[in-house]
Parts: sequence; structure tokens; C-alpha cells
Amino acid sequence: MIHKGKQITILVVGLLALGAIATWDEWQTKKDEKLKETTGLIIPDLKSEDIVAIRFLSLGDRDAGGDKATKTDVTSKTNEKPVDVKLVRKEGQWVITSPISTTADTQIISDLLKNILEYKSEKEVAGEPEKWADFGLKNPRRTVELETSSGKTVTFMVGDNAPVGFSAYVATSASTKVFSGSQYIATATLKSLFDLRNKRVLTGVNTPEISSVSISSGKDATMLDKVDNAWQITAPTKAKADTVLVNNLIDDISGLKATEIIDDPNATLSALFEGSKGLARMTIQSTTSKTTLRLAEQKADLYAMIEGQPTIYKLNAEVKGKIIKTGKDLRDKRIFSFQSAEITAVTVDGQNFKLVAGDWYTESDAAKLGPDGKFSGKPEDKPAAASHIRGLIVDLEYARAEDVKEDPSSLKLPKAPKHQIILTRASDGNKITVDAWLGTGADSEIVWIKTAEMSRIYKAKKSVLAGITPQANKPPVGDELSLPPISN
Repeated sequence: MIHKGKQITILVVGLLALGAIATWDEWQTKKDEKLKETTGLIIPDLKSEDIVAIRFLSLGDRDAGGDKATKTDVTSKTNEKPVDVKLVRKEGQWVITSPISTTADTQIISDLLKNILEYKSEKEVAGEPEKWADFGLKNPRRTVELETSSGKTVTFMVGDNAPVGFSAYVATSASTKVFSGSQYIATATLKSLFDLRNKRVLTGVNTPEISSVSISSGKDATMLDKVDNAWQITAPTKAKADTVLVNNLIDDISGLKATEIIDDPNATLSALFEGSKGLARMTIQSTTSKTTLRLAEQKADLYAMIEGQPTIYKLNAEVKGKIIKTGKDLRDKRIFSFQSAEITAVTVDGQNFKLVAGDWYTESDAAKLGPDGKFSGKPEDKPAAASHIRGLIVDLEYARAEDVKEDPSSLKLPKAPKHQIILTRASDGNKITVDAWLGTGADSEIVWIKTAEMSRIYKAKKSVLAGITPQANKPPVGDELSLPPISN
């Protein structure tokens, strides 16, 4: 019989053995997965974060053979012009140093490196350098030289397509071997200088730091300033701007991308921006910088340039309507700044309404109710709530102007408004007096709204006054109103 202590020892040893087997199995599985990931890699010992410099050479997509080769457009600038570009990584960003000095499209460069470093061969087809010419690698279509921070250099090359199938021939400077792999690598590495460079027009603008914007187009000139994170129109007239719209505009301007970049424009293009010529001028200013962007048109084409720089950018013509705005477009179109919950009393054309326990009643009916809204009389005598008043308050709170007139007298409206609405705030007892004039003729579906505190008058849809009568589903139209109107 086995002693009890020995049984425990045997059990412990068994458990430890099982644990060791499980640990080894997990280690072996990870090792096998890692081997599977790296098997077939053309460049197995490099990571994209190790690369600090690139020389990219492309001869375009000449006739590289193969029955499955993609037919390319012979007029494409990417295909017809050799490309020789040098790049370096600075502070995590890629910069082109030759043939021009400019920022690169970091995402495009990252994708290019990913495609090369993760590229796997299907098989080895030759091992002698004398045979490289047979596979288009003596003068390869693509040559990409990668340099690491330790000074190590590896060159990746793409040659011809295989005669049959979807393969292409590739090689590296680390070996004399020629491999075949997926033909996609030829397309993934087919880049022009334009493809590799940053297409953003305004690369040095830090959007959150922008404190003022000016836009001039034709006779319209608008100036905006940011005050306490809210935008104000300061010219041509002072008004509150719609901060969301202005921020969206700044995002659209700072995010402009070129469809073509002309570093050495001809005289015809340069003449579009001479003197005061051009479609629009936009100046964006922060505490540390000031940038002026100018726009010009030539037939259906839209161009931009940064004042003081020779480069001209061709833009998608559709952006014109998104970035050329006036003060009228950008002003805050909310007519009122109160909140519905603040209002506890309303007068509509002389008739008073009060809020009782969350419901609206005429003043006389409110007197029949307790503070809690309960009615002590017969159920059939209980006053009906004037629910249309709640709708009227909400409609006024969210009313948006379709137009604004700084000088109400220019409209030649009657002295007395058609309707008058007085809103009383609970917090301070202050009253907001709203005067409204109904439009006539072609403007029969609009209403002009003004308060005693306003110097300007707003044009709004007549539907904002729908709740002025119990028939809230019908817009107010003159004599159809059940309440006694103030005559014009």
C-alpha cells in the first residue's frame, strides 16, 4: 500500500508535469505561429518603425509581360514618367527631400512600407545574378531602398510579370535569389511624386489656435473673431456667428486637398492671382501665425495659392460653395436665446396664459386650479389645457431666421404689428416682447419678427407662429385667427 504522503507527492509531481507540458505547448504554438507569419517574407528582419530613410525609384508600368497584366493608361503621368524620390523620417513624419523639399503623405508612405515588408514570395525561381535580366531585375520597374536607424540598407526590387498567372518577379539586395510572388506588389508600389507628397494645401495651420478669419469675395467682406470659444462677426456688421458653422468652415479650409500640385506654374496660371485678381481671399490668423489663401477660376477649374508662395494647387471645383461664405451665411440664425423651461407666463394678442403644474391654461382657467393643478369642482367643469401655447413657445425658442434686415424701416411695415407675444421668464420676471408682421404677396408664407431689444428684424417661416391659436396644425392666416388680432 502506498503511503498517503507519497500519494500527495506523486499527485503534485503529476500536476507540475501537466503544467510544464501546457506551458511548452503554448510556447510551441506561439513559435509555430511566428514562424508561419515570417515564412516567405522577402525582407523578414525589418519593421516599418525601423526605417528612417527611403529612396524610391519607379520606371512606371512599362510592358512587363504576363497574360494577366493590368492594362495601364499610357497617358497617365504615373505611368509615363520615371520617379526618383528621397524621403526621411523627422519626428515621426515623412518628409520629401528630393527632387523637391516638402512634406510627404505619411499614410501613403506607411502603406508603401507595409506592402513591401509584409510581402511574401510564392517560390524561388533563380539563384544566380546572371539571370536577373531574364526576370526584368537588371533594370527593375521599382527599386525601393530602405535605410534603418542603425545604418543598415536593404533594397527591394520589382521586375517583370510571370508569363502565366498573377505573379511578378522580385528580389532584394540581401540575396542573389529571384522570387515570384503576387502581382499586386507592382500596383501597390506604382507611385508618382504627387502620390507620395502631402496633398493638403494648408499644412502649417493648427485649427484650435485660430482666433480670427476674414473672407472677401467680390464686394462681400466678412471678418470673424473668436471670443471665449464663440465666434463673432465683426464686419461688415457686428453679429453673433454660428460657432458650429464657422468651425466647420475652418475645418473645410484647413483640410483642403489638391487634385494637382503645380510647383512651377506657367505665366497664364500665375496671372490668375496677380494684384487683386481672383475669386476670393481668405486669411486665417492665430496668435503665432497668419496665412492668406487665395482662390481663382479658369473656366471650370478652381485653383488656390498661399500668398507669398509660388506653388499653385488645383482643387476639386465642388469645394468652392463650401468655403466661400458671407456674414449672412455664417451668422447665428437663432432669433431668440431663451429656453422654454424658463417661461411661466405668456400673453398672446392681449390674452394671458399661465403655467400650472406643467400645463398651460388661460389666466381665468388657471385661477380655478390649485398650485398643484388639481380642480376641486365637477369633472365636467374642469378647464381644458391650452396645449398650443407650449408648441408656440418651443417654436419661438428654435426659430431660425431666413434673412435679417439691419434697418427695419426699409421694409415699410405698418407701425403696429399683426401679432404681439409677451413671454415672462420665471427666473427674473423679465419680459420678452415679440412683435410679428405677416408677409404679403410673394412673401405670404413668411413672417417678420422683432423684439423691443432688437435693432434688426428677422424673416422666418410663418409656421413659427402656428401655435398662436388652438388650431396649431394650421398656420395663422389673418382673419382665421380665433384671438382678436392687433390690426395693421
